[in-house]
Amino acid sequence: MADYWNNLVGESNEANNVQSVTFTVTAAPQADLEVASITPAATSIMKGAVLNFSYTIENDGTAGAAANWSGFMVDHQVDSTHYQGFNQTNALPVGGTQTFTGTIDTSTLEVGEHTLHVAADYWNNIVGESNEANNGLSVTFNVTAPVPPDLAVTSITAATTVAQGDTLDFSYVVKNIGDGLPAGTSWAGFRIDQAPDQSNYAGFNQTNGLSAGGTQTLSNSIDTSHLSVGEHTLYVMTDYWNNMVTEGNESNNVRTFTFNVTDLFT
Repeated sequence: MADYWNNLVGESNEANNVQSVTFTVTAAPQADLEVASITPAATSIMKGAVLNFSYTIENDGTAGAAANWSGFMVDHQVDSTHYQGFNQTNALPVGGTQTFTGTIDTSTLEVGEHTLHVAADYWNNIVGESNEANNGLSVTFNVTAPVPPDLAVTSITAATTVAQGDTLDFSYVVKNIGDGLPAGTSWAGFRIDQAPDQSNYAGFNQTNGLSAGGTQTLSNSIDTSHLSVGEHTLYVMTDYWNNMVTEGNESNNVRTFTFNVTDLFT
């Protein structure tokens, strides 16, 4: 406006002293952190197994984001007092991303559907964002009933004929034929002409823990000097001592192998 102070100048047109322009005030640039994706290793997992997953944090805003913390939890939204794990997120430029990995122990979860929640900047809201409502993302997964291990002797390898008094060397394979939980350490025992038990056995080997489908080959020997000439049966039994491994099938632990003892002087 011209001559705005006390209208000092007498003018022929006092109505045209003002001119104007418009302008817009915009919001200051701000970061906007989001969980762009969550990728579980499986959507169905057996109770007791570990669920591995990865997730990606992205800055979808118009300004850089300072370092902060992302957290995760099962069946509850993540906040400063509710989390099962966390990762530090580096400072991210506009459009920047960072991918993390995490694990969930399912042994304490009920069988059924569960939800994995992940939240960016969950700890004390360190980063001021243009949108604080989009920091979380979730995926669902199912926990199935545990399948117990199942130990079996899948093969026995030995000579079919041995001279009386000689040593019968043999090997055998113990396998966890189950498709579920691993089997812990146990003992395999063997005996001639009868199945072994805790009180009656000719020898034994320790079996390592075996994952589903895992195998271990063991070897041992039998002194035939006390055996009569003729046909005999070697019994090998996995988990014979104290039944240390709870199995889905306890009736398939024994395997047999038939061999002949011949007269040394024949």
